Amino acid sequence: MGPVNSCHNNRTSETVNETGISDADVIPDVIPGVISDVITNEIPDESADEIINEKALQMDIEMLCRAKTYLDSLPLVSQSPDYKKIVDLVNSYIEKNCKHHIVDDNIDVGYEESRTIRYCELCLKTMN
Repeated sequence: MGPVNSCHNNRTSETVNETGISDADVIPDVIPGVISDVITNEIPDESADEIINEKALQMDIEMLCRAKTYLDSLPLVSQSPDYKKIVDLVNSYIEKNCKHHIVDDNIDVGYEESRTIRYCELCLKTMN
């Protein structure tokens, strides 16, 4: 199955500050998995720090991808010229600053037929 949304929610409880942003939203979902892998010795400690730092630097991309999902939900006929400029700026920022993490996935294209696609797991841009 291909990517559906870049927003993952594996949290059971969270607190929300006055801006409406939960504390869990500011921590990339990859960090708990990396910590778990370090504990089970699947990733050396120094590599975990590198992975966490790299993912933390991409928090802006994750947040803008979430914002883009909301921005794109407004029908085109309802978008003002200023709104379209904001959407273009968000798209441009993501395109220029995402350090793509390319993954391969299979998608169904027919009853018994599938196709391999490549996409960035951060911004969901397809690479095929």
